[in-house]
Amino acid sequence: MEQQKIGYEVNGEVVTTLKQVAEKLGVDRVTSKDIQEGGKYADQVNLVDLADEEEDDVMEVVAEDTDEDDIEEVNKDEIYSTVDKDDVDLTPEEVRASMPDFETLDELKEFIKDLDTPTLEYLAKGLGLEWTPTYHPNIHRMRIAMAMHRYFFPELFKPKETKKKKAKYGDYSTEQLFQMAKEHGITVKKSGNEPIDRMRAIMELKKAGHLPE
Repeated sequence: MEQQKIGYEVNGEVVTTLKQVAEKLGVDRVTSKDIQEGGKYADQVNLVDLADEEEDDVMEVVAEDTDEDDIEEVNKDEIYSTVDKDDVDLTPEEVRASMPDFETLDELKEFIKDLDTPTLEYLAKGLGLEWTPTYHPNIHRMRIAMAMHRYFFPELFKPKETKKKKAKYGDYSTEQLFQMAKEHGITVKKSGNEPIDRMRAIMELKKAGHLPE
């Protein structure tokens, strides 16, 4: 079973399995065919690339088992594509001129929803966009859509500034920890390896109640 960093957006909420999609839609079962182009729930479910979401939202999702009919549609030996790059004869300026002005990301999403995959891919390649290739048609379309989102609304997809977590006892140097131990009559055996010595000093001081938990 291949791992994919994908989720499903249903009524504005992202879930990670088709079973959860079915629960959100209030139906007994949803298959991958149902959410592909032309599927009965295609207009209610959007694929979401969790690998491209903000850091706190990234999660590894295991793709569910699919029906035999679904498996036959996926050729894992070939990269999926509907448009050859050499067939695209539009410049980015021409593509932009042919598209409406999007004031919000939701407007862009609605526009994309009305396009078939070949048209969407043609426009994206005309804009010079790139995305990670895949053999899966659904993920292929999703990645093109995400590339479009970033192109038109880059300000919404700026990476978060990650704050480096401060060590709990980072305000104490190793020397200070050993001095504190000495003042309290605590013997800490030295190994010659500073990280290990530091760990031992912290453990002994905590055990004696001289460092907060």
